[in-house]
Amino acid sequence: MARLQGASSRGEILSVVLDYAAEGFARVAILIVRENEIFAIAGCGLPVPEVGPLASTQPLSLQTLEEGWVRHVLETGEPHLGVPTTEVDRALLDLFGGEQPEPFYLGPVESSSSVIALIYGGQVTSDAPMPDTSGLEVALHRAGLALDRAALERALWEADADGRSDHVPL
Repeated sequence: MARLQGASSRGEILSVVLDYAAEGFARVAILIVRENEIFAIAGCGLPVPEVGPLASTQPLSLQTLEEGWVRHVLETGEPHLGVPTTEVDRALLDLFGGEQPEPFYLGPVESSSSVIALIYGGQVTSDAPMPDTSGLEVALHRAGLALDRAALERALWEADADGRSDHVPL
């Protein structure tokens, strides 16, 4: 939690969350929710996700999401522990090599009252039981607060920088 308080950028905050989740899950991924799409940006225990406009893996469109666990987490902001229930849920798991863990965890990271990222966790490559996710859920909440704080600090810095450009040195 101290690392989250000291983190100052979106990448640094999400990296701390990834590390924390990887302590309990054999496979972890961070998925960004942006402009009606979901795409993986980082993972642990998974094939390295391709990120960017030249990536061969296409992001999932939120417009095509049916009822299922992904839609549930996005709409409610509540974490989910279960098995894939729709084709789109399975397509999301295909981003991680296509193995279907039973069960898996999907938790939201909220900033400015909306889900901006999802944390996926599964034990598909391990015989370990599913971890207690209560600590992770606290970390996800604090990550959202840290993201809000970082956005506010950046906005204040930009406003201050704009204000300084109008000042004439004496």
